[in-house]
Amino acid sequence: MDIQKRLFEEWEKACAQFRSSFEEAGIARVPVPDLEVSGKKVRKMGICYYPGGKYRNGCVQVFAYVVSAWNEEEMLNTIKHEIAHLISYYFGSKGHDKIWKNVFIALGGSGNRFASSKALHPDEMRSYKIRKILYKCNCMSHEITIRTHNKIKKGFKYQCRVCGGKISEVVDPDRIMC
Repeated sequence: MDIQKRLFEEWEKACAQFRSSFEEAGIARVPVPDLEVSGKKVRKMGICYYPGGKYRNGCVQVFAYVVSAWNEEEMLNTIKHEIAHLISYYFGSKGHDKIWKNVFIALGGSGNRFASSKALHPDEMRSYKIRKILYKCNCMSHEITIRTHNKIKKGFKYQCRVCGGKISEVVDPDRIMC
């Protein structure tokens, strides 16, 4: 299956489906975005770049590394998910709000923000393990990613969502989680 071709076909279908809605909203022309299949090895299935900046007309990008393991239904759902972002952008929406969800469902997508757990296997996508470091507060222990740990070391303040207390590192080198 040619992913690039499916991207273009789904974009054309979406524009045809929403043509009257665009006209009612006073949108005369919706430019064709860049439609890309990326070879990057990432844990995302797809991404949408809104118009402006590097992508003047916006961009829908899916990642071949992940797509190669999907069945056609999962791939189409991801394509529709990202196209829904661009379509809903023209109606003043960004992100995963109600407008986006309604557009996504209207395009035939699942309406879910995330893919099924079967579609993406994090352990297979990652060539490394995410290290976690043990922190504690007044009420419990917290496993903090190395990224968050580094932010705390730079001065960012984090607090427990349960008790509101400050979280602090458990200083015991044997307690580093993997």
